[in-house]
Amino acid sequence: MSEPHCQFVGAPCGQHGNYKFYKAFKCRRSDGTCRVWALGEFFFVKISPDDDPCIGELQLLWEDKVNRVCLSSVRCYFLPEQSPEGRLCRHGEVCSHSLIH
Repeated sequence: MSEPHCQFVGAPCGQHGNYKFYKAFKCRRSDGTCRVWALGEFFFVKISPDDDPCIGELQLLWEDKVNRVCLSSVRCYFLPEQSPEGRLCRHGEVCSHSLIH
């Protein structure tokens, strides 16, 4: 089995200084299949092997030409149970009833 391999898809959609920005990337899995992820897509991600998965949203893809690295920014969404405080009685409730009328 080969190692997973990732690369940007398409031409850069923007540039700022030494950074080039992209809209998507593809990754070849160890079984040979490919998957493409685009900005705004959601997926499950584990922060560490012992953690429960959270939901990740792909927000930014860029290449640093100076350091020769490809980077991404992912926003993670956690359940209250996954936070240090855990689920509190206020979770899942509207803070003001005027917001729901």
